[in-house]
Amino acid sequence: MRSPKLPWAVVVNFGAMTSAEVRGILEAAGYRVVRQRGSHVRLEAEGRLSLTLALTKKELAPGLVRKILMKDAGLSEEEIEQLR
Repeated sequence: MRSPKLPWAVVVNFGAMTSAEVRGILEAAGYRVVRQRGSHVRLEAEGRLSLTLALTKKELAPGLVRKILMKDAGLSEEEIEQLR
């Protein structure tokens, strides 16, 4: 049995980004840093899931960027393009 396609399952390629770029988009979307421990930062926003993001100098793969921004944060493709 195949699962139904979900809105975030549409393949949108944002390209690789650094965690700082992803964090900037999330902060522009209303997330704020509530705590940091070592290389991990916890972000929260009103009415959205809390996220933990590892701060690394390496680029995050396009699939992981899409997962964080669209699935976890619940942002649409249009919102992400506006916040970039």
